[in-house]
Amino acid sequence: MKISVVIPARNEEERLGAQLDALLDQDWDGEWDVLVVDNGSTDGTPELVERYAAQSPRVRYLLADGKAQQSYAANVGVGASDADAVVF
Repeated sequence: MKISVVIPARNEEERLGAQLDALLDQDWDGEWDVLVVDNGSTDGTPELVERYAAQSPRVRYLLADGKAQQSYAANVGVGASDADAVVF
C-alpha cells in the first residue's frame, strides 16, 4: 500500500521545514511520498520545498493556481497522487 501525505501550503516558509523534517524522519517500510501543494505563496515556500525535493525523492512540489481555498490546494494534491491512501 502506498500513502501520500498532502500538505496544502501558502506562505509557510517558517514552519514547513520542521514538518518536512519530521515526516522524513519517520521509520516505515511501506511506500510513501509527501506532496506539498503551494497555493500562491509570496515568501520562500517554493524554494524551501524545492531544496527538500532535491534531497529526497519522497518530496514533490506542486503548484496550485493561487486560489485562496485550502481545500482547492488539497484537491490538487489528491489529484496528483497515485497512492492507495491520502492523508493530510
